[in-house]
Formats: sequence, structure tokens, C-alpha cells
Amino acid sequence: MKNIRIIRVMQVVAGVSVAAMIFLVGTAWDLFRGLDHHMAEQEKMSNTVMHMTQTRIHTSQMEQFVTDAGVTGDAQSLVEAQDHMQRALADLDAVAGNEPAMKAEIDVARQTLSQLYATGRKMADLYMQKGREAGNELMKAKTVGFDDQMALVEANLQRLVEKLDVLRENENRQLVQKKNQAAWIIISLGL
Repeated sequence: MKNIRIIRVMQVVAGVSVAAMIFLVGTAWDLFRGLDHHMAEQEKMSNTVMHMTQTRIHTSQMEQFVTDAGVTGDAQSLVEAQDHMQRALADLDAVAGNEPAMKAEIDVARQTLSQLYATGRKMADLYMQKGREAGNELMKAKTVGFDDQMALVEANLQRLVEKLDVLRENENRQLVQKKNQAAWIIISLGL
């Protein structure tokens, strides 16, 4: 009678242990799949940040080449400016592809960047065709001038960078949470 009770208790304990192990292994499996997802998101976010950095670099280069064209009269600088403009827009497209929720803000950045380039071309043409005074007038014009438009583009790009920083911080926080959960599951399996 006592042996039967001990056997019954051992069967219950074994059953509970097997059920707990199945639960822990299933949970661990789910956590590791979640880690894979978050690691892929981290890689996508790094790619997005790289494209945003490249956008800023190409924008700065475009500004420099437009200014150079106006100062030196070198039309080749306008070709370089256009190349950097196209690269900046392509990088913004890559950011939009990785972060579709930011499309509206990216569209605004694209629009202001395109307007900046058009104003820069016009400014360079004025410098080359009508002289320094005409170019300076467009450069310094309030709101529609090259300098004010550049400030607007920089502000738009900065807002995008700040939004990406928040997204990256959230993703990092989620990844750390998943790693901690996985560590506790591994410890539990070890016990």
C-alpha cells in the first residue's frame, strides 16, 4: 500500500516535471525566435541610421558644390551637386523603406531638399550670369533664400534623426528585455 502511494507520488512529480520542462522549452523557443526578430530589427535600424547619416552628408556636399559653382563659375560643380542631391534622395527612400511609419516626415524632407536644390541651382546661375550681388540676394532672402531653406532642411533631417533615435532606443530596450527573459529560462532549465 505504501509502495503504491510512493509510486503514485513519483508519477505525479515526474508528470509535473515533464510538463514544466515542456513549458520551459516552449517558452525558451518562443523567446529565441523573438530574439531573432529583434536582432533583425537591430540590423535594419543600423542600416536606416547609416542611410540617414549619408543623407546628411550628401545634403552638405550638395550645398557645398552649389556654393562652389556660384563662387567659381564652374558648371561641373553643379553636376556634382546634382549627383549628391540624387544620392541624398535615394538614402531618404531607403529610410522610408525601412521605416514606413515615417513616410510623411520623409516626404516633407524630400520636398524641402528638392526645393533647396532648385533654389541653389537658381542661386548659382544668378552668381554666374548676373554677378555676386544677385546671387547674394537669393542666398540671403528670407524664407525662400538658400540659407533659410538650408536651415529648414537641416531642421527636418534633425527631426528624423531624433525620431530614429527614439525608435532605436525602444528596440534596444526590447532586445535587452528578451535577452534577460531568455537568461532566466536558461537558468530555470538548468535547475
